[in-house]
Amino acid sequence: MKLNITLLLLSLLLSSNPENKFSESKNSEPFDKSKEFQIVTIKKSNEYPSSDNGKSVCEKWNLGHAQIQRIIKDAQSISGPEWHHSFGHYPCEIEGKLSQGENEFTYSINSGSWLTVSSSDTTLMFGSFNKNYNKYFLDSAWLEEDMDE
Repeated sequence: MKLNITLLLLSLLLSSNPENKFSESKNSEPFDKSKEFQIVTIKKSNEYPSSDNGKSVCEKWNLGHAQIQRIIKDAQSISGPEWHHSFGHYPCEIEGKLSQGENEFTYSINSGSWLTVSSSDTTLMFGSFNKNYNKYFLDSAWLEEDMDE
């Protein structure tokens, strides 16, 4: 009897939940930058926590649709320590949504040459190491080879 009541309450709770917050993630596959994807929204933000209090550095920094697409496509996967030690962390970000097949993801590109692509349960970190793309950022990745010069 208790089991039936519990199941009934759970059923009512799920059916009265218009956003289906208890259902599985909408994304059935992880983001794969080697596959085709579309940029859905673009929004500039200057709210990323940073030791650089001067947000005026962000005023002129911006990225367009085609630049965002190229940066994400050519970025390389990075680890947490690489992210921490090899990239600048600025308050300037471009964020938005992208779609790949039936799946939707959020992305965030920091002006320090790194970005994330996230689903409801996974965040992938990438860095831009392509020197041709340095013009799109306020700072480039810090590489060991650059330190020897």
